[in-house]
Amino acid sequence: MSNVNLTPIEVKQQEKEANSEIKTNNWKNFGLSLISNLIVTLLIGISGSNFIYLTNAASKKIGGGKGTLLDILLPSDEGFYFPKEKFTEEKMDEIKATMGDQSKCGDLDCKIPKEFCTNFPKLYKFNIGKPGGFPYDVKDTSSSMPAGFWQKFKNWFADGTANSYMRDRSWLKKTLTFFAPDPKAGNMFANNSFQMFIVTPLMYLIFPLLLFIIFGSTLFSLFNKGPLIAFLGFFFLYTFFIIYGISFVKAFQYIATLLFVPLLADFKLVKKIFICNGKSLLYFFLFLTCTSAYSNFDNTTATTMLVLYILILIKGYW
Repeated sequence: MSNVNLTPIEVKQQEKEANSEIKTNNWKNFGLSLISNLIVTLLIGISGSNFIYLTNAASKKIGGGKGTLLDILLPSDEGFYFPKEKFTEEKMDEIKATMGDQSKCGDLDCKIPKEFCTNFPKLYKFNIGKPGGFPYDVKDTSSSMPAGFWQKFKNWFADGTANSYMRDRSWLKKTLTFFAPDPKAGNMFANNSFQMFIVTPLMYLIFPLLLFIIFGSTLFSLFNKGPLIAFLGFFFLYTFFIIYGISFVKAFQYIATLLFVPLLADFKLVKKIFICNGKSLLYFFLFLTCTSAYSNFDNTTATTMLVLYILILIKGYW
């Protein structure tokens, strides 16, 4: 009788409210979310520490001040790809002398790294920062005789690959240098927390867009260095395979540069950067925990955790 004057919509709403269950705390799902939150925090911490290392490497002068450490990690000079002299053991000994005092590795403050201890021998094992090498060593212009088609093809392949790498690495270096710390003038974009939690995720989010840029850069370089050979490749299909092959390798190296190269170059320094940002990472983990609380707990419990989180923030930054 009580439903006589109610509309069908109101009756349906009453039935829904009557059948709804009170939200209970799901501790199991909350525990699983804490594990996933910890993994996300560690990934951001490691990736962000690597990015901060690369931005600091942009201001680390080496070689008598003629270049920076980033110039070795991301070479964009033609002389690196086609060196006049072969890489020898004597050259390796010269580079080892620039590795810094290994006893001071990781012993630095949390503002600007004072001591880089780059492990060049380890980098060279992965062909990182090593002058010349494949595919650049297939180029041969020393012969006085006119080169045949096969040698012209190899020269085109080497020149096109080098040109595309120089362009892409130059862009990436400019981006990293934009966030590099400047001890004299200062740089508001060199803030570690800003780089770790804002810039680093963006570097991965724009990766799909970078795939198109990488492909276009490779295509332009191959046609720029040998339009006839590249044009013939459309009929014999090799141009497409080469473009896709180079683009795939460059995309993989882009991710590897952000994830692994700093760890190979100077593990202790990257670890130090991670530790220096430990407080911010803890707050980030607690923030994720609060979001998980609202998904798995009742509003009273979740709100209580949020209030505690805010109090911790106030206490930490007071």
